[in-house]
Amino acid sequence: MLREELLRKYISKEKLGLEIGPLFWGLCRKDEGYNVLIWDVLSKEELLNNYKKERKSAIKELEEIDIISSESMKIALTEYSQKKNAVVKNVSDIVKFNNTDTITHAPYNQNIFTEIVNDSVSDIELKEIKKLTKMDATDFLNELMTSYNFDVFVSVDNSMAGIAAAAHFPALTVPMGYRNNGEPSNITFITSSNNEQLLYNIAYLFEKNFKRRKAPKNYN
Repeated sequence: MLREELLRKYISKEKLGLEIGPLFWGLCRKDEGYNVLIWDVLSKEELLNNYKKERKSAIKELEEIDIISSESMKIALTEYSQKKNAVVKNVSDIVKFNNTDTITHAPYNQNIFTEIVNDSVSDIELKEIKKLTKMDATDFLNELMTSYNFDVFVSVDNSMAGIAAAAHFPALTVPMGYRNNGEPSNITFITSSNNEQLLYNIAYLFEKNFKRRKAPKNYN
């Protein structure tokens, strides 16, 4: 069984879902009968313009984007709720719906949604926090790179993902082997903004020389 088929086996077409940035490769597509909202930071027209090469090799076409936003989930869902015929009005409605049957609707809890509902930070305060966080993270990472004269951070799995994301530093992860318990582990390369080609080159050389990527058994 393919990975996609295995995942879809446990997803109901009747229940509302949210798929983030699927492009042409959505796991649960609307044209296959799934009740899903699609969220991306760009509109459908912008995505088609930016991913012309990928579109040529894609088996299916890009679906309509329901939520277009690069803001937090709270702001994005609020903006979406203003649309005509919006199926979700606010995050509180999601929490209330999930609470009617948490075993079915929220088997892995809904802490993120609960935190969003209880969040009292205003939109203006949030923008200022994001601005200051990016500034502090960028200054910290740039100071390290300048002081010790290097271009790329190397970390295990996502150990530096938080500060890299805050600084808007690109990161690229590739397989590097397995732990004693069989759990896969990755090596992550991080560099300064607008320097993605360096990451591609390093990741390519790493995979070419170490060959740590292994396909799962019975994977087609």
